[in-house]
Amino acid sequence: MKLAVLPPLSASAPADLAAQLPGWEVELVADRDGVQAALASADAAIAMILRADDAAAGTRLRLCQAFVAGIDLIAIDALPAGCTVCNAYDHETAIGEHVLGVTLMLTRRLGERDRAVRGGMFQQGEGLDRDLAGRTVGVVGLGHIGRRVVEVCRAIGMRAVAVTAQPSPERAAAAGLDWLGGPGRADLHELLRRADIAVLCLPLEAATEGFVGAAELAALGPDGILVNVARGPVVQERPLYDALCAGTIAGAAIDVWWQYPKGGELQMRPSTEPFWELENVVLTPHSSGLSESMQRGRWALCIRQLQAFAEGRPLENVVRAGAAA
Repeated sequence: MKLAVLPPLSASAPADLAAQLPGWEVELVADRDGVQAALASADAAIAMILRADDAAAGTRLRLCQAFVAGIDLIAIDALPAGCTVCNAYDHETAIGEHVLGVTLMLTRRLGERDRAVRGGMFQQGEGLDRDLAGRTVGVVGLGHIGRRVVEVCRAIGMRAVAVTAQPSPERAAAAGLDWLGGPGRADLHELLRRADIAVLCLPLEAATEGFVGAAELAALGPDGILVNVARGPVVQERPLYDALCAGTIAGAAIDVWWQYPKGGELQMRPSTEPFWELENVVLTPHSSGLSESMQRGRWALCIRQLQAFAEGRPLENVVRAGAAA
């Protein structure tokens, strides 16, 4: 059987990948020009991004292993019906630490103070910082990432509330939550009213696009901080910018965006609104999940999946099961 490892993953594949997959012919596809030819003869593929025209070339594919959790950039509908699609996690530790780090940057005014000292001013700023211990984190989405965010925040003495698609007393107790609500707007607003820090960890779907707008930001309130590690379009772009400018919320940490570079371009602005001009934001380039543990964990998963696939054993993290021939 043949495996195609698509760019940019081909550059970071383990040196002994082929040795760990006996019985597989492994092709590391160096650039986009070779993607369709490789997929045309492949039984399985590992991908971060898969365009519809490329997916359509993979007529033999029976497994598409995404190297990401959110598969909105994998053209599932263009893959053959018999192709099983799986996703990957192992980024929750990195994202949990990122959430804590950017929250501390905002609540402890670390960026402001760093800039002051670099500029020659020994200036602490007015007022006292707000401790996180004793405050409440509200997590929207209680999957792998949301649960880890709760663990990290509770470890420093924060209280936690959440909303999820399938709430239950058992899930609330297992996560150590003070309150767990469902997916509706009423429960989302209740979470935002309770939370000092709101962390978005939900997938981008038709039902979640634009999920957080002006009304939700108003519910979070003038002392609240929004952290988005989900997907940019989960939040309405202009209302978030307006809320930050007007003081409707105290600040935001944005790791996921509404626009992304195309064709390898790196010099670009990821939003139509000038968030980078604001002082009450922390901006990162979709990097919250990037860590050594994530990389190791995902390649280990890929190897397990391909071994299981070759031996006819059940697969992990199945997003879409392939239809029987």
